[in-house]
Amino acid sequence: MLRTAQTLAALVTVATTFRVKSPKHRPQQDRGAQGEVDGLYTYGAPATAKPALKDMRTDNPCFPGFRAAGVDSRLKQMDQVVWATEVFGYEHPWGDVMFMDVSDNSSHIRPCSKKNIGKPNYLFKNPLLHVVYGRSNFGWNKFEKTMHGIGMLMNWVQIQWFAKQLASDVGYGLVTSAYASGEAFIRGGLQVQHFVQNPETLECALTFQATLSPGDVVADLELKSVPFCGLPNRVHMGFRDHLRRMVSSDDWQKNIRPHLGSCSKVYATGTSLGGATAELFSACVNFAPSAENDPDGDYSQIGWSKGTPRKLPYV
Repeated sequence: MLRTAQTLAALVTVATTFRVKSPKHRPQQDRGAQGEVDGLYTYGAPATAKPALKDMRTDNPCFPGFRAAGVDSRLKQMDQVVWATEVFGYEHPWGDVMFMDVSDNSSHIRPCSKKNIGKPNYLFKNPLLHVVYGRSNFGWNKFEKTMHGIGMLMNWVQIQWFAKQLASDVGYGLVTSAYASGEAFIRGGLQVQHFVQNPETLECALTFQATLSPGDVVADLELKSVPFCGLPNRVHMGFRDHLRRMVSSDDWQKNIRPHLGSCSKVYATGTSLGGATAELFSACVNFAPSAENDPDGDYSQIGWSKGTPRKLPYV
């Protein structure tokens, strides 16, 4: 089979001078055993929270990884979906921003800063730029290509055998997949999450599915801002509820969550709606609120404890 995805993107951690004090959600001595998201990689994700989500593990607010956005710098255009929820006051998370520029098939990183949360900010919005993420000819390094293969291509695939092949194409093994249905297929359609591992480094990645059904579109359009995971932010209700449907499913709780502690690192990645839910997942995991600060019990369904990294059985 052709290698459709060459693969997982280099964990681009650009030093930043911004150091913002994080709230004390859990005693620091208790956090060593808590699982963490070590890299967040999204493609064409709409904005998710008010104010912008921060990585709450340390005083550095920037999530490691990057948020990719399609642009045409020659025509001063940007992906309309990336901008869509900004008009309702939502912001993108703190982190590096990768411009995927179709004008010359190049990629450029804007380092994490308050100013770059709102980038790109071209006046003209082009919905056709939302299809750019299927391309992989942007001059990426091996890790960036690998993350693209997992985060963009795999997150559209609901058939497990196809996901297994795509994972193999980028040097990963498919550990398992989890499926969750929507609410009568009206609010959120069928969604899948694939859990893959690099057999050499024992690093793992979780895919978050893009919009694939009318029910998913309903989730995209539920714009009310609501609490989530005890975070000091209000988040997009449709994205939150879509994530909740996945992590509360029997498949996720039985097939994925028990294995997360066996990874040397955990990456979260997805495109569009999948990128938005990956951001919420990462923010909750890295916040790790105590039970009394998480009245809805979001972290109690998502969090895990670190264990000894080991090679997991693959499908």
